[in-house]
Amino acid sequence: MCTGTIYWANIGRLIYAASEEELNKLTGAGNEENMTMSLPCREVLKRGQKAVEVLGPVKPWDDRVIRESGKWWKKHAVQGEKDVNGSREPELDGDYSVADLQSSIDWLS
Repeated sequence: MCTGTIYWANIGRLIYAASEEELNKLTGAGNEENMTMSLPCREVLKRGQKAVEVLGPVKPWDDRVIRESGKWWKKHAVQGEKDVNGSREPELDGDYSVADLQSSIDWLS
């Protein structure tokens, strides 16, 4: 996610499921497919002139995102290789609806 874009687009709330730090553990340092900056979004946003509310990681979605991302990275261990459909999107394990997500973040309100 690009925190700078969120700030400049005047988006007032950022909700994320899993931290970049946890996702970075899946790919390892120096992976050209996942060029991670070790700079939390909260740190970036607190230096701005307007408030952006940050909520996350969201339980239990953080575990789901990490698990599903781990499957994708394991399947795509060879850099630059795409899946059989030519996609770089992970295949989700399970049926998660918008209602599931909403119930998971209700505690944030």
